This record gives sequence, C-alpha cells and structure tokens, in this order.
Amino acid sequence: MTGILMSDTESKSEIVDVLIAGAGIDGLIAALCLHRAGFSVRVNERLAMLDPIGFGIVLQPLCVKLLYELGLETQLNEIGIDIRKSLYYSHHAQLVYAETRESNTLIDFNKTVSALININLSSNHISSHCVHLDTYKRKYTDQ
Repeated sequence: MTGILMSDTESKSEIVDVLIAGAGIDGLIAALCLHRAGFSVRVNERLAMLDPIGFGIVLQPLCVKLLYELGLETQLNEIGIDIRKSLYYSHHAQLVYAETRESNTLIDFNKTVSALININLSSNHISSHCVHLDTYKRKYTDQ
C-alpha cells in the first residue's frame, strides 16, 4: 500500500487528465478504471492514512461484478460475507420484510476494501504519485 500513497507535502506540481476527490471505494475504482483507459489520474484524500474505520458497506451485484472483473475476486471472497437473505425488523422485533437473493449478489465488508484496491492499483503500475493523502489543508480557489 505504501508504494502508491504519499503525503501531500511530498507532491510536486503535475498536470493530470483527471483529478478525483476522495480515496474511498468509488474514487479508487474510478482511478483504476480511468488508468486502464489510458488517463493520468490523481486522487486527493483528506485523511492522512487509509485505515479501516469500523463499519461495513453492502455492495450491489453490479459493483461486485465490476470488482471481480478488475481482478479483486480472491480478495473480496476472503474478506467479504456472502449475503443470501436480508431480514428487516421493526423496533418491536416484528418481521417487516424478508428477501432471499442468489449467492454472491451482495458482499458486506469493512473499509479494508480500500487497502485491497490500493494493492491492486500498485500491481497495475499506476504512478507512485497517484494517491495523495492529507490534502485537506490545501485550499483550491479560482484566481
């Protein structure tokens, strides 16, 4: 992961085709897809480190399919939970709604996916200056 991440203080002026705000799952996937399409990409992240922050997210089937196509199937299967059934209860513990899905339609996992995307980014030869951390201090204004 450290191979592609850098502090904003280490960055140099550069011109890129696409600037992405945020190194969450969406920003990192966008960076990977754009890089594969031949664009130079810079991702600015306000946090100083990309660490798991203790919550999970549920990915819809098309997102899971995209991540598999990007080469992350093994990693997702290691850290994800295959959700086959969703049950929704009222605050009185009464079943409100139940839904059964096919296998591998949703995966629930921690922010660790960001680290996996970073590993995949580095294995796809994206520039070591692609993801800039700790960028919240800089102000961008029209002048």
